[in-house]
Amino acid sequence: MRRVICRVIVGLLAVASGCAQPTNDPLNTPDGTLHPVDAARAPHDLAAPPHADLTTAPDDLTTSGDALRIVAPDQSVNPVDMAAPPADFTGMTIDATHLPDLAAPPPDATVIHDFTTAPQDMVCVPSCPANYCGSNLCGGMCTCGTGMGCESGKCTPLPQTFSVAGPPPAASPYNGNYAKEVFITLAADDPSTIIYYTTDGSPPTTSSAHALTPVKNIDIAVTTTLRYFGVSPAGTEPTPHSDHFGVDATTQQYSGYVTRDDVLDGTTPVVIATPGQVLKMASSQIRVWVPATTPSVGAQLVYMVDGVAQGCLWDGGPGAYPGTVVNQVVFTVTAPMKSGTHPVTVAHIEDFSCTMALSDPAVPGRPNITRLGVIVVR
Repeated sequence: MRRVICRVIVGLLAVASGCAQPTNDPLNTPDGTLHPVDAARAPHDLAAPPHADLTTAPDDLTTSGDALRIVAPDQSVNPVDMAAPPADFTGMTIDATHLPDLAAPPPDATVIHDFTTAPQDMVCVPSCPANYCGSNLCGGMCTCGTGMGCESGKCTPLPQTFSVAGPPPAASPYNGNYAKEVFITLAADDPSTIIYYTTDGSPPTTSSAHALTPVKNIDIAVTTTLRYFGVSPAGTEPTPHSDHFGVDATTQQYSGYVTRDDVLDGTTPVVIATPGQVLKMASSQIRVWVPATTPSVGAQLVYMVDGVAQGCLWDGGPGAYPGTVVNQVVFTVTAPMKSGTHPVTVAHIEDFSCTMALSDPAVPGRPNITRLGVIVVR
């Protein structure tokens, strides 16, 4: 009976003498409160604390309210389930500055990155800036287009020669000896050709005298070598052409002639024609004479294509030097049927008529033949 009373008193006053006193020890709980624990029952009454069952830690930390937190580079907070790390990291972003080839991407490449699995699937797509040639950082090559070459990483036009069908510029008249000054026309088949030339025998350059074809009235008053080349969209001639002109007034006592302002189409002495085409606007200014010893004889100026006579620029008695001048002789020229370049030449001969001169086999071999122009048949 005394034992029962003692327990009642302990439960109410906790000061009865002569009774065994239970021990009440405070525990600090995670929320900072004091939790009285009955030491006689510890640790069983800790089975349901506010945050975790310590008897089975750390397994049930997976449902803990204070799960581990990771701060991502974008400052977002990513909760991680510690039961299966690091799978929860797959949703995190990657700091691109840590990838070595992203700190300074090459200017001539486009770099595409899939950051979910970078850097394994990074793709380098080459891009070639205008006029750039050579290798790029993607391991490829930037090349130049047709007619262009690569020089020091830059696409530049390649030097080209005129095509076989397109002749270089021609002089009219050309190589020969003349009794007086002559006026030369330089012309090319391409109307956009710029012709550069010198009249002192020196090699012409792009700094020399020049003009758009046809270049007319180049005055040759003394013996000289005319050198020239052309530049057109088709290219630049690799080597200048040369024509030698001898001027000797003492030859005026013999038979001779000079031509000037020769054209085959009304504009230029170098023309493009179709096979068999008839050119009806050819013209030339001529001066013709016969020897002073036989001033009354007749003479003919026979024009030819590929050495085959087609007609006469002059037929009659011109007299001795200075002879007869005709400011414009209009004539018709027929283009050959064969493709290619065909010179139109003229020769002086002394026959009784043009008909006889046209059939004279000596005409093609006359020593005073000069060129009026060129027909390009295409």
